[in-house]
Amino acid sequence: MLMMLGAIVAGILINYSGQRWPFAFEIVMYAVGDVVVSIRSRMATYRIDRGFMTVETTLGVVVSRVYTAKMAPARVWGFLGSFP
Repeated sequence: MLMMLGAIVAGILINYSGQRWPFAFEIVMYAVGDVVVSIRSRMATYRIDRGFMTVETTLGVVVSRVYTAKMAPARVWGFLGSFP
């Protein structure tokens, strides 16, 4: 939740800086995706009888975490490096 708020604030700040609109949009979409994944994983935990959904959600969480961990630093450094 805190990560989502931080991402939205960062998105707004970047948006106000002008040229970085797609980057800001991407950050907000990552935050929304993160919330959706966490909600789905909670649903899957409550409904253990739906085994497939649990497996699917767990895989989704792992994939999204790995992707975010690999991509986020590169995106942040790329953005910081774009300032003159």
